[in-house]
Amino acid sequence: MLHPDFKFFFAGDTGYSNGFKLIGDKFGYFNLAALPIGGYAPREIFSGAHITPEEAVNIHQDISAQRSIGIHWGTYVLTDEPYNEPVERLRSAITKNNMDPNEFITLKHGESTITENS
Repeated sequence: MLHPDFKFFFAGDTGYSNGFKLIGDKFGYFNLAALPIGGYAPREIFSGAHITPEEAVNIHQDISAQRSIGIHWGTYVLTDEPYNEPVERLRSAITKNNMDPNEFITLKHGESTITENS
């Protein structure tokens, strides 16, 4: 969604490609992005349709998102990764990329978050 005061990006089901860098180059930064982090294993089956947590961090950076929320994980067993692995791998990728942990978050099911600068 593009609005003069707010840009929101929803990735949905997707594989990773350089298209995300093109989106970032064309539209500038996004205030908020909803990026999938689960449903990726085994890669030989799901790489074209579901990204890994590490690829989600790449997309976050490619589109210059100010904040991202990890989605598409932990609701039900769809693929082979353990239930909480997407969140753990996301945290590792955030640390590896020297990002502020509040820049890319996950929510527990039913949880919401409100900040002054949202």
